[in-house]
Amino acid sequence: MLSLLIGWEEQATYYKGRMDIILMLHDFAINDKVNEESLAQLESMNADLFSSNVVLQSRFRQLQIVSYIGKVDHNADLWEASKDSDEAIRELASLVLSYNLMTSTNMTSQATDVHNRIKQTLRLKGYESGLKLYGTGIEDKTTEYKTSIVYLADKTVDIPNMQEQMKVILSVIDSFLNTDGGTLYIGVNDSGMGVGLQSDLAYFEFNGDKDKYARTITDAVVGAFGKVVATHVDVRFDPDNEKPVCIVKVTPYKDGIHYNGAWYVRIGSTKRMLDKTEFTQYKNSERIIPTTAPTEGSQPETPEEKPVQKEKSKEPVVVEPQLESIPTSQIRFNVCEEYDEDFRPTIAYLQFLDNGKFRKTTDYNWDPSLLMLAVYDEDADGYLVMVYDNGYVAKVPMGEILKFDDRTTYSRYNEAKLIFASIAHAKDAMMTITEEDKGAKGRTMLRIDTLEGIEETKLADYGDRFYNEGLARRIIQVDIIPEEHTSIFDFVKDKDKRTLGFPVRTLSNDLKDGFAKLNISLMQS
Repeated sequence: MLSLLIGWEEQATYYKGRMDIILMLHDFAINDKVNEESLAQLESMNADLFSSNVVLQSRFRQLQIVSYIGKVDHNADLWEASKDSDEAIRELASLVLSYNLMTSTNMTSQATDVHNRIKQTLRLKGYESGLKLYGTGIEDKTTEYKTSIVYLADKTVDIPNMQEQMKVILSVIDSFLNTDGGTLYIGVNDSGMGVGLQSDLAYFEFNGDKDKYARTITDAVVGAFGKVVATHVDVRFDPDNEKPVCIVKVTPYKDGIHYNGAWYVRIGSTKRMLDKTEFTQYKNSERIIPTTAPTEGSQPETPEEKPVQKEKSKEPVVVEPQLESIPTSQIRFNVCEEYDEDFRPTIAYLQFLDNGKFRKTTDYNWDPSLLMLAVYDEDADGYLVMVYDNGYVAKVPMGEILKFDDRTTYSRYNEAKLIFASIAHAKDAMMTITEEDKGAKGRTMLRIDTLEGIEETKLADYGDRFYNEGLARRIIQVDIIPEEHTSIFDFVKDKDKRTLGFPVRTLSNDLKDGFAKLNISLMQS
């Protein structure tokens, strides 16, 4: 609606197409079938959109595939789709084909298992009608959702591991204790819908006993934090929901408390782990606790009504420095916020987090990050290029990254410092300015290399090098030169790995003018 009001018709069309797909998936989750007439109408009305947007195109193809459930005349189509280059399409088509073959041979029980797997593959858990919404449906600083204390999240095979999952639960509670308090809903999916704890309660440890389930959480809190801190944690089941949902309300603990040697705090919708020194700095410089812990339906006292007095100290307050950002291209268009006047529709965002973590999201994510890259339609066949301070360059296909689960945290290579990241294409070139490792006589050098010259890698790999190890003392600057502008630099491109390239001070005026036209300011040591 907002996109229409301010004239972003292209963006409004994208959101409408996306919502139409979500509604049809919701209908499939409830009715176990896709309305073919509605599907044909959806395709007719959004043909251009689906052909130009790789994410929506993939989601629409998934809809088409599930529409073949129970229709053996489409088994040949499913067989062809099971060989598709898109892994998600291959998996879904194989499952639907298996379901059709099993039902045609009266393997009812096995077919039901496959049908459940299809919904799991489409991430449709909790789409049944009549579910209760908890909170706003969005995790934030004082709200978190978990589906279980027995089963680990994001696993395709449900194997109980209560010991490990309880560690996750206790770290969330610790983050609420150490920040502003909050509510942990257990038995609720990522959309805030109460899907229930039927699987947990069926676990042999509980045998359907909800009181024992709540006591288990309380006992774990006492064991981890002690009896005094446990008075800040209230565990009970929602009496107004037929589906069992456990609500854990946490009020802030003034002094803070560690869990297994780490102090967890809330930043946005995430929990972050601090050591003791970092938490002391955070507590002294940032943390203000309401005098009276808020209860449901009440408002906390404001600092104006009862200000918090800090103890005077002879030592200055040390404020924890902000996260160091990761540089990106000076040339590439990268507007992430929709309110920016230059914004144009994206298909995804790439979020670089601290501690070597990485996340792909469909929508803009406000969580703190070292770098956020907007992904556009033309980037789908490109690469994520990451340069490390040891000279290694990782070139990860965007096609692989776009298959990552939305908002799931992945690990990237973290044995060296990431000093540059951008999206590029194979025929683009990378400019690297380095300082020679020759003591005081080290010159500032320039290399330009076509990205085709290094192999593709995985996100967690360190990649390859354009020049031999030991030549450069440090990397000063990196950028990506688009293919259409690389001809200017043809005679200096792709030099031998035994050299760092050419001294910046001796560059010709033509090369300097070429960089100026690209708005690249060359840095020197």
